[in-house]
Amino acid sequence: MLLNLKLRSRWRSRFRYFFQLFPDAGLADFRVVNAVADRLPLDSIEQLEIAGNWLVRLSRLPEIGLRQRMARRWARTCDLATVAGACAEALRADIAAQITAAPS
Repeated sequence: MLLNLKLRSRWRSRFRYFFQLFPDAGLADFRVVNAVADRLPLDSIEQLEIAGNWLVRLSRLPEIGLRQRMARRWARTCDLATVAGACAEALRADIAAQITAAPS
């Protein structure tokens, strides 16, 4: 019961913070970002692509070390994903390159 309350509280805090930073985001975007933060496996290439695009976007926020953290998070997300194949591998490499590239 206590764990459930903690998870719900963390979800609410994350929800509020995410939509304060990105008011144009949709609920589907938040669900994917929340799954990534909770280290849950993504089960479609579409979810993986949404996650990657958000991690690229988040890596551009002005915070020290954020690009490196988002790169590690992207690698972990890909490792946990239940999606396999050439398309997933190509997406993994493309998003990793975008995250580690210097902001323009």
